[in-house]
Amino acid sequence: MGSLIGHGLEQIGSDAYRAVLRAMSEHSDGWVTKAQIRKATGISESKLTNAINALKTRRIIVPQPGSAGVYKLPTASFPFWIKAYTKGREAAVEPGERR
Repeated sequence: MGSLIGHGLEQIGSDAYRAVLRAMSEHSDGWVTKAQIRKATGISESKLTNAINALKTRRIIVPQPGSAGVYKLPTASFPFWIKAYTKGREAAVEPGERR
């Protein structure tokens, strides 16, 4: 996970990326379907697909071998880190302010 923290902060700057990771963190390091992520985030299909593809490319999420549309976070500790990171980012935005 050190490599994720070392370069991951810049790579999860998008609101959609953070929303996907936050939704996945609710499942700890278990497998999560794209439909579950969509339901939890409310992100449009195109933004969700783009976010998932970007996170897979950056190796921030792991696709389930042999199963399309199923992903997990890379380590058991990553969900705790992403919850703390996204909570901190959300708290830094004033009410009504957009990023």
